[in-house]
Amino acid sequence: MLAGLIHDLGAFYMLYRAAQYDELRARPDTVRYLIIQWHESIGDTLFHALGVDEAMITALRDHDQPRPIPATPKNLADVIFMANILAGGLFEWLGQDKETVAEWERTLNESYLSLREEIEQRTTELRAEFV
Repeated sequence: MLAGLIHDLGAFYMLYRAAQYDELRARPDTVRYLIIQWHESIGDTLFHALGVDEAMITALRDHDQPRPIPATPKNLADVIFMANILAGGLFEWLGQDKETVAEWERTLNESYLSLREEIEQRTTELRAEFV
């Protein structure tokens, strides 16, 4: 769960730093482009500096890079990549090809749609713990 929460830390750090410069605040498209291109490598550096476990850093590396969808997740990197797609995290701000992302979503939905009811039930139970 921690990996899912921190996988885009590089993007948030870059937004924080960009906000400190008037010229970057005035050019949001430039900032967006820089974040798309660099957030994974910036995140990698941050994770090392923060002492994140090397196995997790490896799993987080290149989490937004296109790759074949595995039939079943074999490692944490697969889980993060697939969860990111299911959450709509690729097309929204990364500018990934819409058709490619739609195909990934179809593939994942075919494999994991049967779990939706259980996921929603567990999500409801988890939310109830925090109310």
